[in-house]
Amino acid sequence: MEKFAVAAGTAIRYNDSLKGEKTILLLHGYLENLDVWEPWSHKLAEHYRVISLDLPGHGISEVRGEIHTMEFLAETAHGLLETLGISQYIVLGHSMGGYVAMEMMKKWPSEIEGALFLHSHPYADTPQRAEDRLREIELMQSGRKEVLIKLNPQRRFAAENCKRLSGVIDELKEMAFLTEDEGIVAILKGMAQRGDYVEMIEKTDIPTLFIYGSGDQMIPQEICARVAEQFTAAQVTMIESCGHMSFIEQPDKTLDIVNDFCSKLKK
Repeated sequence: MEKFAVAAGTAIRYNDSLKGEKTILLLHGYLENLDVWEPWSHKLAEHYRVISLDLPGHGISEVRGEIHTMEFLAETAHGLLETLGISQYIVLGHSMGGYVAMEMMKKWPSEIEGALFLHSHPYADTPQRAEDRLREIELMQSGRKEVLIKLNPQRRFAAENCKRLSGVIDELKEMAFLTEDEGIVAILKGMAQRGDYVEMIEKTDIPTLFIYGSGDQMIPQEICARVAEQFTAAQVTMIESCGHMSFIEQPDKTLDIVNDFCSKLKK
């Protein structure tokens, strides 16, 4: 059910399935909004109360200031949960949403029953990635948003899935075009400024799952291998024939992995 609220002083749009013994908070990625989770979230809602939101700067949630740090996004998401009276939950972040989820793990670890990261990692930007973000900011500030939007959505899918999911790719392009320019720049600056979450992930007692795709063009395979080697307490799963969008490219397999992980969490 689509609703609106003011969370941590920020006007946001959110969805709440309302029913379920356990609650899962879904945090979308860069140039997305809560609509990206459909129809996968409906299947998830068969087992859980599912809450999603347009993170500030995306969808029709408010843009606040020139920089949207991951901490600010986390505080907004947490503010929504407080408004809804939810104090125990599972957090699931996709890509950029994973960074937001890690901020929530740092700030409110006692509230989080489990953390799932779809195509995300705990490392700071490499110099090359930081340079890429600056280039994207320059494109936006020079009025060339269409260049940024043209390439980004298709790169999120494994090459073998692009034709099959061409309609979804077009929808993601439209979703990105509708994202406010100021919001895109604020988010890019926030991602570029974030540090790493390595120590936090190494020390956390929160059950943690990383999901990656064998054909991900956004996260190099060496990063996936590094996560599996370094964070031995975490579960790391690789999905074949999948890029950066597992819940769209391989929805049933992704749902099975998520359900299996969540079913083993303590009540």
